[in-house]
Amino acid sequence: MGLLSFIYSVLGYNICATLFIAYLMFDYVLGALATFGARYVMESKSGGAYDFYIRWIRVDYGWTELTLTIGPITFKNPKKFKMTPFLIKIDRISCRVNPRSFLDWLKKKRPMEVENVEIERMRLHMERDGKGEMNCWAALGMDAAAGEAT
Repeated sequence: MGLLSFIYSVLGYNICATLFIAYLMFDYVLGALATFGARYVMESKSGGAYDFYIRWIRVDYGWTELTLTIGPITFKNPKKFKMTPFLIKIDRISCRVNPRSFLDWLKKKRPMEVENVEIERMRLHMERDGKGEMNCWAALGMDAAAGEAT
């Protein structure tokens, strides 16, 4: 019986520790999954995938509101633009929605009821290369003439 209880205590401890660490890392795992999913979807677009990453996503549940907070989002420059470190960096986006409208939005019945959107510290670095192309249009897969026409 001693060996069996020892194995159970070690496995039980490891499972609890693993679950606790997974809980602590859940926001970062959501961010990695969102980055991967968005890049996968955008690869099929004509301009190609944007080079960006989302570090973490936190979801706060409540009876009357659901708050989605996304933290640092960085859109990187195309490779030929080297003078600026990134195109856009947003430290935090927070969006509060009505949780009852979320399910209808997923089913594509009604739009989601958004109560509040906050963007905290957004930095934009625009750069031109020697040919006159801008990094913002190159990141979107457009040339300067098409970008300025819109």
